[in-house]
Amino acid sequence: MNESRRHSSIFFPFIAALFFASGGTALVYEVAWLRSLILIFGSTAFAVSTVLTAFMAGLAAGSYGVGRWIDRGVRPLVVYGALEIGIGLYALAIPYLFDLVEPLYRAVWVGLSPPAYLFALVRFALGFAALVLPTAMMGGTLPALARYAADERSSVVGSVGGLYGLNTLGAFLGTLAAGFLLLPAFGLSATLRLTAAVNLVIGAAALGLAKRAAASAEEGEEAAEPAGDVVSGRRHIVFAFALTGLAALALEVAWTRVLTLVIGPSVYAFSLMLAAFLAGLGLGALIFSWAIARFRWRGTAPFIALSAAAGILAFLTTLAFGRLPLLYASFFLSWGALADPRALFAIGLAISGLVMLPATLAMGGLFPAALQAAQLSRRAAGRATGALYAANSAGAIAGAFAAGFVLVPLVGLQGTVLTAAWLYLLVAGGLALITYRGSRAAWLLAAAAVILGPLLWRTAPSWDRMLMSSGVYTGGYEAVPSPDDLDWSGRGYEELFYEEGLVSTVLVAREGTLYGRLGEDSLPSVFLVVSGKVDASSVSDMPTQIMSAHIPLALHRRPRRVAVIGLASGTTAGSALRHEIESLDVVEIEPAIVEASHEFDFVNGRPLEDPRTRVTVADGRTFLSLGDNPFDVIISEPSNPWMSGVSNLFTREYFELARARLADGGIFAQWVQMYGMSPENVRVLLRTFQAVFPEAYVFNTLQFADLLLIGSVDGLRIDPEAIARRVGAASVSADLHRIGVEDAAGLLAYGRLGPAELSDLIGPAGPLNTDDNAYIEFRAPLDLYRQTRGDNERQIGMFAAGLAPYLSSADAGALAAFLERLAAEYRARSYLGEADAALRVADSLQTPD
Repeated sequence: MNESRRHSSIFFPFIAALFFASGGTALVYEVAWLRSLILIFGSTAFAVSTVLTAFMAGLAAGSYGVGRWIDRGVRPLVVYGALEIGIGLYALAIPYLFDLVEPLYRAVWVGLSPPAYLFALVRFALGFAALVLPTAMMGGTLPALARYAADERSSVVGSVGGLYGLNTLGAFLGTLAAGFLLLPAFGLSATLRLTAAVNLVIGAAALGLAKRAAASAEEGEEAAEPAGDVVSGRRHIVFAFALTGLAALALEVAWTRVLTLVIGPSVYAFSLMLAAFLAGLGLGALIFSWAIARFRWRGTAPFIALSAAAGILAFLTTLAFGRLPLLYASFFLSWGALADPRALFAIGLAISGLVMLPATLAMGGLFPAALQAAQLSRRAAGRATGALYAANSAGAIAGAFAAGFVLVPLVGLQGTVLTAAWLYLLVAGGLALITYRGSRAAWLLAAAAVILGPLLWRTAPSWDRMLMSSGVYTGGYEAVPSPDDLDWSGRGYEELFYEEGLVSTVLVAREGTLYGRLGEDSLPSVFLVVSGKVDASSVSDMPTQIMSAHIPLALHRRPRRVAVIGLASGTTAGSALRHEIESLDVVEIEPAIVEASHEFDFVNGRPLEDPRTRVTVADGRTFLSLGDNPFDVIISEPSNPWMSGVSNLFTREYFELARARLADGGIFAQWVQMYGMSPENVRVLLRTFQAVFPEAYVFNTLQFADLLLIGSVDGLRIDPEAIARRVGAASVSADLHRIGVEDAAGLLAYGRLGPAELSDLIGPAGPLNTDDNAYIEFRAPLDLYRQTRGDNERQIGMFAAGLAPYLSSADAGALAAFLERLAAEYRARSYLGEADAALRVADSLQTPD
């Protein structure tokens, strides 16, 4: 190292620390910007992939573009500092840009009604336009610092690879900070502002160091002449690194889908999965950067060895898949997670690390190995680094798309892992053959790589699909004294349907037990499981599924156009069609659920065969925001609000979207759970709903379990005589008879709280659940294992007065008689306070003034 390099290299540790911090900010931005755009585009697989693709495309473009000229005598620390400041300034401006994207997106749909494929291109163009500039600047930081490292350090490969590893480990911490600290504590907008401030500080510090370094020695003395095409003779390395990027993202998609079945789909679970993936990549890059520099490994041998190792280790993860639910239960019972919910985070990270860490260590080492194989020179370090990073990012784009839309639908989750593992082996064999053409060992390695693929497929064990979908993360530990009892085989369960869909893993199974009639015949217990969570059934959930349709439709004076968001078993849609409506729009995000719903045709009335039904595969928010035709009734029954993505269908902004799509006199019905939700969080959801629908009512469709919130644009006039006529129609009456509801009094006896009582329950002030704070998404998962049914029932019972104070009729005598029947129905459900309130109102009507 010459004297000028020795003087200025003292600043390298400070630059490395800044790059570590900027890796953290990049992942905070990725999480935050994805959340923002998903709220606009929806959370379907296509929308998420569009946003991710635009993000990675920007990284690729920036790394390649900056790498093309960074070696031509510019000051790399100045470039790096300017890029960081640019990222921070853009982050401050991006909320205003997103405010422009949403109306443009909607205007294209409403004004042009483009075909689906064309609209997908529009969505991609808008996502790309929103993200390309900041992500390009992020992508450009690595080649800029690669140029600096080449000027200041003796080991170019070790230094550049080490910087990449530190940046990735910073991303690991950024993921945890975003998911566990920043977003829960500060919300989306404040998190973006805080992270932007960090970028501005990083940029200013880099510019300050650049000035100090320039004073110590002249920068760029060895990079004055233009760099040639340093990778022209090693294009096969660039191509190989691109293929490993494809395999890496395919593995990440498949591993995440598998782990979702085990540790759940909460925002914390996804943060832990991503953190485990990034930790392996970062540690692998650091370890092998040091090893390559320390042991002076040369040529393509390290890359070949690491690619083969990544493939073998990825294949080995398939051996563990089938035992992961049992491992989760074992950890849960031994680590005391029921007493301390924080243990859930440790369990999730441990299982994610067990699956991902071994293979990702090898995958992370591929970057410094690629730099070494490409014969990275000091003279053109920035250009070579940019080209390799861009190729890997481009491969990652292809991998994310291929996994989500090709491999998983065609060969399943295990097949996707096996395919990606085989690709790593093929890269190793192909590169060995190209590099060592005359070597017998190279031919043997290439032949082994080709042959191993089919062997892996044949030897990989198939998992127990019932066990993998058993929902151990939802509390399945309670029913078993030991983890091995979670094996459902031989217990009288029969799989009816299974598909690893675009968004979720969907299973329909039948329990051997026959239950007594909902009508007059015994019914099999058939249940729908989505990503390990039971979302519908033919027996226990029937009251909620049926009443979710009949309550709002009976309360509406003349429903014609109806929408149901969330198909599930299709029972709610079928019950809605019992009324004399003109059209029914069913919105379902997962195509596999549409097919699976036919397994419930014996109870749902075959709604998809009714000519009045139109099915739209889309996110509920997207459906509401892009349309303009009003609905008389909208029924929203997504899965649980603690689940990431689903949580977006419980916020104030979502309720406002629904209200905007209601016609005059329209009614909105929203399902809310009482189990695994603290009384405080239930109050937050009720408060949020009433903030949008002041004249809100609360019905209890399944005691100790399910609530149905009813809101309207103009307020409700609850006329028992009109309701009696609607529920007295033959088709409606027959449907209600299945759950023991005989008349209008039986239906209205599900009503617990009116607007005044609801206001008393939620109090005069308190937090709301919004898109920005995601209050429920971050707090509800902590209550998942709490037994809260009784607490929530007592909370409602303290204020419940039933619907008696809100009934109206022109005939006081008839209303009094109805209230007496209503009191009897309340009493039959053990709602004694509501029964007494009904009798008091009846007495007041019968007592002369």
